[in-house]
Amino acid sequence: MKKTFILTIVALMSLTVFAQETRNDSLTIDFKKYEISEQDVPMFGKQKLITGTIIIKQGEKEIGMHNFLVPVMKEPISHIAVYDSKGKRMEPRIHYDATKNCFTCNEGSDKEETIKITEKLNQKDLILFGLKIWVRLIYQTK
Repeated sequence: MKKTFILTIVALMSLTVFAQETRNDSLTIDFKKYEISEQDVPMFGKQKLITGTIIIKQGEKEIGMHNFLVPVMKEPISHIAVYDSKGKRMEPRIHYDATKNCFTCNEGSDKEETIKITEKLNQKDLILFGLKIWVRLIYQTK
């Protein structure tokens, strides 16, 4: 019993140390701004738009900030577009398929990738999930 307890403590300590190292090496993103509005869009009429800004960090260091736009053509979302500091849309655009509960990026290319979502997410968390995919594609290839 005593050996099992000590083994459990050692295993938990090693997991904590590993998690801290991984966290310092990994990218994290947070919303700096997140707004929902409704606008008149030519050819579409009134449309719900979600706009905002994300901050990307590696460890404690900020390594990027981008604006994003999510037009909600049908609930929960259709796609996520991310922009550079000059307001130009950056590739890839991340598409969401509600029927399959997955995101697709680099659609139609040889780099096309589909990421299945295994948990139920609200709209804001779904957007954050998609933005994490985009950040991984852009910042981990640099």
